[in-house]
Amino acid sequence: MDRDHPSETTLWPCVDVGGTSTRLLLVAGPEHEQPSPPIRVEKATPPGLTGLAEAVRSCIQEATELAEGRGYTVARALAVGTPGRIETGAGGHRVIAPGSAVNLESFPGEMDGLDLAAELANALGLSPSRVFWDNDAVVQSLYLIDDLLRDPKSRGRVFGRTVVCINPGTGLGGCVADVGEDSIEVFTDGHISELLIHPVELSASLGAVEVRALSSADGTRIEFEIRAGRSSVHDSLISPDTKQAENFLAGTGMERIANLLDALCARCSPPIPCFADEGRAVDGRMLSDLISSGSDSTAARAARFVGDLGGHALARLMTVLHDGKAVKSAPFPNWSPAEIDRIRGVTRFVLGGGISRTPLGQRMIESARDQLTHWPELEIFVRDQAADAGALGAFSLIPPQVRRTVEGTS
Repeated sequence: MDRDHPSETTLWPCVDVGGTSTRLLLVAGPEHEQPSPPIRVEKATPPGLTGLAEAVRSCIQEATELAEGRGYTVARALAVGTPGRIETGAGGHRVIAPGSAVNLESFPGEMDGLDLAAELANALGLSPSRVFWDNDAVVQSLYLIDDLLRDPKSRGRVFGRTVVCINPGTGLGGCVADVGEDSIEVFTDGHISELLIHPVELSASLGAVEVRALSSADGTRIEFEIRAGRSSVHDSLISPDTKQAENFLAGTGMERIANLLDALCARCSPPIPCFADEGRAVDGRMLSDLISSGSDSTAARAARFVGDLGGHALARLMTVLHDGKAVKSAPFPNWSPAEIDRIRGVTRFVLGGGISRTPLGQRMIESARDQLTHWPELEIFVRDQAADAGALGAFSLIPPQVRRTVEGTS
C-alpha cells in the first residue's frame, strides 16, 4: 500500500465477531497491509441479530471516519467471521446450522437457519455480493495458512498440500484446507472440536500419588483415578457437550481437568496438597507458570500431566485425521465421506490459538511429537495467534478479482 498517497489505497472492513466483542480492522492488499498506525475499532457484541448488525455498523462508521480523515478510501464491502456452523440451506444459501451460534442469540433459536451474509447486507445497505462471511475458526485458519505461505521457510512445505489447522484457545477451533497456487480451499466446517479421539490414556506419578486418565468411547466423560498407597479415589469429568477433542485441548478443558485433579488429591487419606496450595485460581497461566518452574512439587507434576494428557489427545486427533477415521460425537453432523477421503494421508498440521505458544501449549505439542516418532513425514508448524487473526483472516474471504475491481475504480 502507498502510505505516502493514501487516496490511492482502498481499505477493506474486516470483522471478527465473538460472543462478547466485535473487532474491526481496515486491511489493504494481499499481504494484509494496514495503515500505520492501524485503524482498529472494537465494540461489545450485544445479543441478537439486531445488536450484532448495529455493532458491525458502528465499527464500520467509526473506522471509515478515521480512515477518510487520513485520506484513505474505504470499500463499500464487508468480510466477517462469526461463531456458528455454516451449512447449505434452502435455495442453496449458506445459513447458520441450528444450535451452533447460541452465544450470539437474544432468544433460543434466533440464529438458526439465518443467511447472515444477506441479513448483514440488508442491515448495512450493502450489496449482497460485497458481503463475505464464514465461520470464525475458518477465518482464523485462513490467516494461519496465509502466514505460512508468506514465510519462505514454510511456503514450499505447505504449497500444494492438504493442511489441518488446530487452534486451541479458550475453546478449540480448526478446519482442513487444500493449499493451491492462487487459493486456499477450506473444505470442512470449523468444528474440529467435535471429533472423537478415543482412546486417550495416560498414567503418571505426581510424587506422593499416581494418577491415571482414560477417555470414554462416546466422548461423554474422562475417567480419573488417583492412587495413594493401597487406597484410591475415582471420579469422572463429565463433558457438557461431548466435544471430546475440545475437552482435552482447549483452555477451558485443561482447567477443568486440573481442578478435578486438585479435588481428587484433596479426597485422598490423608489429603495431598496440589493446586490449592498455590493460593491462586487454576487457569492456563498458572499451569504454564508451574511447568516453567521446573519444580517437583505435586502441583508442578500435575500441571505437566495436564500438558502431557493434552499431547496424547493431540496425537490421537492427528492420527484419526491422517488415517481417515474422523468421526464426530453425537449429535454433531459428520464430515462427508468425500471430505474424509480428501483428508486421509494428511501430514501437515498448523497449530495456532492462544495456547500453542505458552509453556502449557509447548508441553502439549512436544508430548504429541513424542507419540508420533513413527511418523517421519509429519510436520507441525506452530504459529503465533495475532490478536487480529480473525479480522486478518476474514480479508482472505474477499476474492482477488473483487479486490482488483473495487480498487481499480477507487
